[in-house]
Order: sequence, then C-alpha cells, then structure tokens
Amino acid sequence: MALLTWARTQWDRSLAIGALIVGLISLLIGWIGVSSTPYVSKQLPYIVSGGLLGVCLVGAAAAIWISADLRDEWRELRGLRLMLREEFESPRLENGFIAAPAVSTSVDAAVELSKQH
Repeated sequence: MALLTWARTQWDRSLAIGALIVGLISLLIGWIGVSSTPYVSKQLPYIVSGGLLGVCLVGAAAAIWISADLRDEWRELRGLRLMLREEFESPRLENGFIAAPAVSTSVDAAVELSKQH
C-alpha cells in the first residue's frame, strides 16, 4: 500500500522507472534477437526496433527523473522564499512594542542583505 501511495505522489519518478524498465527490456530483447543470428540482414530489425526504442526510453527516463529533481529543488526554493518574505514582512515585538525593521520589508531587500553577507 505504501508503494501505491509513493507512486501517486511521485508520479514523475514512477513514470521514469517504468520507462527505464521497458527500455531495458526492449534492449534485452533486441540484444537476444541480434545475438541469435549471424546475418546482418536479420539483425537490422532487432537493432531498429529493440535497440533504438530501448535507447530512447532510457534517455526519456533520465530526462523525466532530472525534471522531477528540478521540480523538488524549485519547490524547496519557493519554501525558502516564502519563509524569508514572512520573516522580513512580519513585525517583531521587542519589550512588548513593535520594533522598527532594520531593513526594508521587501523580499528584494532580503536578497540584497544576503548578498552583502
């Protein structure tokens, strides 16, 4: 059951794993077909169908997996940006009074402050 939940939440990685498995099976079938005959004219259909399809699917799986990783990175950066915005836009209490912010209350000021340090 946990596997199905993971597959639903990580649909892009599930798709990448599926494409990788189908691609590797296609490569294996192509290799078996090519190795079973010494004639090049009989090997070409296996190379074209099994080999090229397998290579394309393995490449697509890699691209999908990298895309999923990049999406995770962007989600993490978005969370950090929102956390910075909340930190610099919310008033701080000092001794029961709202303290004046040390810098401007925009996210751009936070970015500039982080570049200075």
